[in-house]
Amino acid sequence: MNAIQSFWITEGSAANGGWVNKRFECIGWSLSYFLLKKNFGAVQLYCNSEGRQFLVDVLGLDYAVIHNNLDEIDDLTKKWWSLAKMHTYATQDAPFVHADGDVFWFDLPDKDFLESDVFAQSIEMDEPLYRYALASIKKHIPDYPDYLNFNKAALAVNVGIVGGKKYELFKEHYTEAVNFLKNNQEIIDNNPDDFKLLYIFVEQCLLLCLANYNQIKFKFLKKPVFRTNFDDVINFNRISPVTKTPGYLHILGSHRFRIHHCNLIEFWLHRFWPEQLEKINALCPAIENTAEDISIFLNPEFEKLLPHARWIIDKPSVALRYPFMRTTILFGIDPNEWSSEQLSNHPESERLIDCITFEKSRIHVLNDLLAETSDALMYQHLESHLEFCAKTYEEMANLKFQLNPSKILTSTYNWYNDLGYTTQKYWHNLIIDSQKICFQEFLLSETECRLMELMNESMSIEDLSEAWSSSYATDNNQRIKTQIHETLKELIAHQLVTVS
Repeated sequence: MNAIQSFWITEGSAANGGWVNKRFECIGWSLSYFLLKKNFGAVQLYCNSEGRQFLVDVLGLDYAVIHNNLDEIDDLTKKWWSLAKMHTYATQDAPFVHADGDVFWFDLPDKDFLESDVFAQSIEMDEPLYRYALASIKKHIPDYPDYLNFNKAALAVNVGIVGGKKYELFKEHYTEAVNFLKNNQEIIDNNPDDFKLLYIFVEQCLLLCLANYNQIKFKFLKKPVFRTNFDDVINFNRISPVTKTPGYLHILGSHRFRIHHCNLIEFWLHRFWPEQLEKINALCPAIENTAEDISIFLNPEFEKLLPHARWIIDKPSVALRYPFMRTTILFGIDPNEWSSEQLSNHPESERLIDCITFEKSRIHVLNDLLAETSDALMYQHLESHLEFCAKTYEEMANLKFQLNPSKILTSTYNWYNDLGYTTQKYWHNLIIDSQKICFQEFLLSETECRLMELMNESMSIEDLSEAWSSSYATDNNQRIKTQIHETLKELIAHQLVTVS
């Protein structure tokens, strides 16, 4: 079976492929390629000249065959970038598997999967964007293809990996997509809001429509995804007891912008191919994000967008320059210019003082992170995390868990977004990368907040389970223990909880 990847970029593009910065894009592509090569023996690349220059000439990825056919891409494909990938699928004349550059396939599945007619990563169910796109097509395009009626639920296939031996389906898929976009270009251009996500629809939903129409059944590597819940393919904590690796990961969409995920990708490249990481670090001695201005954050209108736009702030230097960002946004106050008496007499003094305390703690924790962070310490910690994740529930019966005070950041109010939790505190996490270039802040989930709130001493999973049952109504004690086990993996990964 031919293992292939595709990469097409515009000349002079400064984009980072959705990663935090160019360094992590280099790390991601390198790990994805090396894992494919390990599993399939050789990998082919379909690219344009700029793509080849980046992956081959700069990163030195030794693809067995390099096809520069994407240099001849037409204007339609430039407009709908997913067509470049679909064109790559369509050129195949033998069984193949295509893997995106953000797919990390540590352990291959059984032979039956790879020998099936067509396969993909997972099926996506009840995803609003496909429903909206399909409704827009039926609303604006009177003569839409009949095969779209063979997917009334707007299901789609996620093509993080895709392929099979019925490669004729992919040729038909590309032809149909091109014809559909060309024939309806004027309608699509006149209704941009209704068709803004059509590039995803034609790649993933249209493919399943055609398969259903032709009575070709996909086999899927991972369980179905319901409403963009991709936990199954972004879970670094699910470690195979045999190989001691995560199996299969697809760090898709905005997940590539999360430093914690980036750090873990770096860890795995360091673990298996450290010489490639050394090469990347030599190539990218101090690559930083280009955006310095955070004016978008200093407008109350954008408060709810803070977590989604840039995860608050993406550089330590910027965070330190704006130590009281929230008090400026929400209260219009610089605490350095107000006396204690003035703060106490403020109409919202309780919320204001909590916010100031939170912001001071945040800067203190960030300074500690800057002082103690190094790649060696990060790798050492993640090795310990890996060892913990590989343990069974029974193997952890005698372990004790406690909070790590140096990383604790809490507030009485939610200073991150407008979500309301039932916990008494909102627990936050600050993350920095090994090069001290990128910095992000996260609000923990309500489940994580609940568990942190219960940990007032060194406690076992059994202790935590009893405390949980006393605090929160539950009718399934084993499920709670499993949930605590999984939550501990995440908290340990973030160094918020330590093990003894």
